[in-house]
Amino acid sequence: MEKTKISFVRGTETEEAIPCSGYICDYNNLQVKVVMLDEIMKMHLRGVQAPSADYITIYDNKVRSENYLSEKLNVFSS
Repeated sequence: MEKTKISFVRGTETEEAIPCSGYICDYNNLQVKVVMLDEIMKMHLRGVQAPSADYITIYDNKVRSENYLSEKLNVFSS
């Protein structure tokens, strides 16, 4: 992962990178959870103690995997 992009790799192929300025904090069940630590630290410096959930983003790769598999199955059935 580049600092400003997140890429999903399937086998030897890389999907198009998605702009992302966060840090990966969790990967589970084909979902990547990203936290915007830079923004949270800025809020902390301003005195905000409890940042909102808006600074956590979940990228779901499960839907992409299902689409990928259905495309492959259609190619094989043709």
